[in-house]
Amino acid sequence: MLTFGLNYALTGGFDSFWLKIGNLIIHLASGAFVFLFSRLVLLHSLRHTSNRESITLTAAVIASGVWMLHPLFVSTVLYAVQRMAQLSTLCVLLGLIVFLKHRVSWALKGALPAEILTAALWLALIGMFAVYSKENGLLLVWLVLLCEVCLFRGEWDGRQRPWLAIAGIALFSLPFIVVLTIFVFAPDYFIGRYSGRSFSLYERVLTQTRVLWQYVSWLVLPRIDQMGFQHDDIVISKGVLVPLTTMLSILGWALTLSISWVFRRRIPLLLFGVLFFLVGHSMESTILPLEMVYEHRNYLPGVGVCLLLGFGFAVLVDRFEIRKPLIAIAGVFLVLTFPLAVRVHTWADDLRLSEVNLRNHPTSSRSNYFYALALIEDYEERLIALPEDEVLEVEPLALSRHFYERMHQEDPDNLAAISMLYYLDERYFPQLKDYVDWLEVMGSAANSRVLQATDFIGLRFLLDCFEMGACNSGQARVVDILRSLSTRYPNRPDMYVLQYRMQYLLDPTNAKLEDLLLQAVAANPQDNNVYPWLITHYSRVGNVAEVYENLRESMLKDPARRRLPLLKRLFTDG
Repeated sequence: MLTFGLNYALTGGFDSFWLKIGNLIIHLASGAFVFLFSRLVLLHSLRHTSNRESITLTAAVIASGVWMLHPLFVSTVLYAVQRMAQLSTLCVLLGLIVFLKHRVSWALKGALPAEILTAALWLALIGMFAVYSKENGLLLVWLVLLCEVCLFRGEWDGRQRPWLAIAGIALFSLPFIVVLTIFVFAPDYFIGRYSGRSFSLYERVLTQTRVLWQYVSWLVLPRIDQMGFQHDDIVISKGVLVPLTTMLSILGWALTLSISWVFRRRIPLLLFGVLFFLVGHSMESTILPLEMVYEHRNYLPGVGVCLLLGFGFAVLVDRFEIRKPLIAIAGVFLVLTFPLAVRVHTWADDLRLSEVNLRNHPTSSRSNYFYALALIEDYEERLIALPEDEVLEVEPLALSRHFYERMHQEDPDNLAAISMLYYLDERYFPQLKDYVDWLEVMGSAANSRVLQATDFIGLRFLLDCFEMGACNSGQARVVDILRSLSTRYPNRPDMYVLQYRMQYLLDPTNAKLEDLLLQAVAANPQDNNVYPWLITHYSRVGNVAEVYENLRESMLKDPARRRLPLLKRLFTDG
């Protein structure tokens, strides 16, 4: 938030171009840290190699260059909000560099307590910035222990200290022990969090064994035809053998870890790179009930893979005695530049981005949804700018409707698709309204549907349609549907807010309107999104005291004042 504030102060607003320039600067700075981190790791792990300087320099240049130019990270850099992943990675890399700088010295000469305390305070400060950027900044602690276990192995003051090596391994293993203990004594702590997901904890963990190999393949062979903003088309692993690739993935990771362990002394970088990748994914690709796949999750873990790629390339250059390694390095970078340029071009236009996402993931529900929505938005923007005597062809709308129909056929209970089909038929294709009663279909789906993020987007779009007067029938039926969803999801404040919006359209004087918003607050007292609606409601009925009381409550729950611009608009826009 501080960097976004700096963006605002320097450019006078939140222009997307300057937000992305800010992200690009952070990316380049992180790339420089990848180089420094790789060089320190290589210098220490190859300290007994005669030609370590040349191998280290080549490997570090390749590792950082591949990481900076990799097309997989376009979605991290050009999607402004993923600055949190960027800054977290930047801070974690800085923390690892600080640790390695000190630890290399301690391995040779030991350290006084004051030196250890100084390093610990620096790491604590950097770690705080990492965590305040994104929660997985906590991985800095685990990655520091990884460096200790794989690179130093208890080396201190020029000698091996077995007790230090054992302590490092014990601390590195501590997260596994903690998670296992929770599963034994309080399994519902994790299992209960999956009530709002269409998959279970067991299914997610199994699926992630395959997803991690998919990430590795993207990093090693950057096929942009497989990349995309949405990856909800991933096949869920229902069991170890369903699909069969689940078992193969598990065996693959077991074999990889076994080989890395066997060769840990001969090739310490192999175990380090593999574990760096896995530890980097440990928060977002294991037991937490998050979405299955996102490209930005590789931003930090990808450093481990790029380090191994750089080392392998440097060894080949040295073994084959390539006299001009810069030409070989330039060739590698040139190979990456083309797919990088293609993806950047794709991200330059919303409609083009949505179309490519759908082309790469035709069975993705979200890719279908957002491409169809982009077609509608593009059509309506051109419609507004169209001269009165011209007519706009409706082919884009028909194409949009086709994709929503396809979503509905593949997933009949998808509320996002149903909402958009109702909107299109109500506003643009009234001749189709007699063929399918979409509100009846929606009411049936609402009784059993496990709501996804796009479902809420579709429902909000539907409410927008009623509020702007584009949808003019079925308001009472929509209220019943929303009431049914609120019964099934009593802890979702936004369901009560949607009810409030619909009821207000039906009868602005309804005495129960206030109760719906109060139910929204009771559903989740920590949710600050309801208070603007309460402030607006009490303003409408002229209750000035409650306006200021709810303003006070909102600001008490927002000490960082993140919602202050919205609250200001409530008062300035009337």
